[in-house]
Amino acid sequence: MSESADGNATPRVIVLPRESEPMVSILIPTTSQAQLLLGCLRSLERNLGDSIPVEVIVVMNAATDEVRRVLEEQVSGAIVVDSPANLGVAGGNNRGRSVARGQYMALIHDDVEIMPRWLESLVETMVERPEAGAVASQVYFPDGRLQLAGAILWKNALTSPSWGSGEPRIRNPVTVYPVDYSGTCSILVRTQTWDAIGGLDQRLYPAYYVDVDLCMSIRRHGQIVLCNLDSKLIHHRSASSKVGFRSFIATRNRAIFSEKWKSELERYEFRDPDETEALNRAQAHTERLARELSEMWEGPKVPDVEQDQPSVASQDLWHWTTEREILRDYIAQLDSKIDCQESSFASLRTAHELLVSANSSLRSSLEAMRGVAKDYHETLAVRERELSEQRTAKERLKERCVRMREKIENLQAKMKRNQKPLKWHQRFIRRLKGTWRSD
Repeated sequence: MSESADGNATPRVIVLPRESEPMVSILIPTTSQAQLLLGCLRSLERNLGDSIPVEVIVVMNAATDEVRRVLEEQVSGAIVVDSPANLGVAGGNNRGRSVARGQYMALIHDDVEIMPRWLESLVETMVERPEAGAVASQVYFPDGRLQLAGAILWKNALTSPSWGSGEPRIRNPVTVYPVDYSGTCSILVRTQTWDAIGGLDQRLYPAYYVDVDLCMSIRRHGQIVLCNLDSKLIHHRSASSKVGFRSFIATRNRAIFSEKWKSELERYEFRDPDETEALNRAQAHTERLARELSEMWEGPKVPDVEQDQPSVASQDLWHWTTEREILRDYIAQLDSKIDCQESSFASLRTAHELLVSANSSLRSSLEAMRGVAKDYHETLAVRERELSEQRTAKERLKERCVRMREKIENLQAKMKRNQKPLKWHQRFIRRLKGTWRSD
């Protein structure tokens, strides 16, 4: 930071290399992430070595005023290509290719930060492996977790990281290995190969499946796609659109991709429930296909007829029209979802009314049950009082029985004491009676 004449701090200008004969053209489409873009350009300034002549091309995809301002005030050396339309990933990089002069083109996102030897490792692999049409990098999250190191394409056109759904890890024991595809956040492509396949498919707008389609086109051209683990960078993976819209775009572009590559997808593997076995089969397929293409490689192919490129104005018009059609289809999908939700809401409202009615009936039943319970409790209280009185009467009877038992025992004792004199008296009377009879 430096201090201006009025005393306010001014940001340091980022100075980027701009060689007259670049070997590599670095393409960066950007729209609205000004601060992330500055972080990306700072990492290029800091970590690009002097051994490889480069140029940095920033494609303004209907860029915001803030992005324009920071590029004008804080960046020097970048080649800026301006487009009033948002060209998406494919269209933005194709537009960048129109001014690129390098033997190779490095595609990166505006939210990445490269590490030292990022570019050198990619170029070295290209030189050593002429059969490679593209080489990708190892990508990390800002917190250091592994994000991508090549990816797998499945038969149903779905994709996954090379480690599947488990803990991120490198499954391949070597530094450079073939992959089904890798993201456009960092991939180096031969310019000659790019031109031979016609660049990126702009139908895959604005993003998703652009990278997969690029790698499929490279293999159809007869070359392979590699990943070099020595080339590293950080990807912030920011998103400016909502999850629902991203899901809609991914589904749309997957359908376009599936139709385009229907026959080729038949050679790919199913993703079985046993993921480990499926991953092993997928890796074996990728390596086998790369080996076959390498053995058949006879040098670069040049198209027989050079394709006419549409004018910039017609490209912008096409993208505006496509964007409008996508938004229209997305709105129609949202309307359909709203209709379904309204229908569900009506059903829920009816169910709610039934529940309210049932609740009212239950309340009436509950009140009646409470009345019955009250009567029961009162009857129970009367029964308890009667039982208490009965218990008291019973205790009194027990006490009378005890007293009567005591009286009986006393009488019995008295009778025992009077029993002997009574017997003597009886003998005396009998004796008297006997005398009277004798007289």
